[in-house]
Amino acid sequence: MGCMLAQQDPESKRERAIYFISKKMLEYEQKYTILEKTCLALVWATQKLRHYLLSNRVLLLSRMDPLKYLFEKQPSPGELPEYEACIAGLEAAMALHFQDLDVFGDSILIICQTNGNWKTRDDKLIPYNTYLESLVRKFGNITIHSFVQNEESLCGCISYSGFDA
Repeated sequence: MGCMLAQQDPESKRERAIYFISKKMLEYEQKYTILEKTCLALVWATQKLRHYLLSNRVLLLSRMDPLKYLFEKQPSPGELPEYEACIAGLEAAMALHFQDLDVFGDSILIICQTNGNWKTRDDKLIPYNTYLESLVRKFGNITIHSFVQNEESLCGCISYSGFDA
């Protein structure tokens, strides 16, 4: 399997390859389904290229529709502490009578759900999300950002697996 990291040229809008990595699948990995192999490639590539991905805006390009499955997966109970931490921070800011607030976090899930980019479907998380949204509306001006993104550059990670479908 392999991965190519590309960066878009701001002038020509063309992508330029800046990094290639590859790995031979282990014997048991070769028995995975196509979706499992793709997931393996994504996890492996993000672990290897973590230092690039954390500091840049990332666009994932894939030739597989089943990847949509990954993003529709129900959130895990481990996300409850992320909501609770965000809520506690906003409640503290309210107690200090802040009206304008820039919030930076590392939970893409919470940020995208709070900004309205993604919807919460897990019944356990809906009350947290609803309360978080009500807190956000109480501020005069609030922006929620991921501190792991650099908006000035665009990197693309194209993941593929070397196998016959």
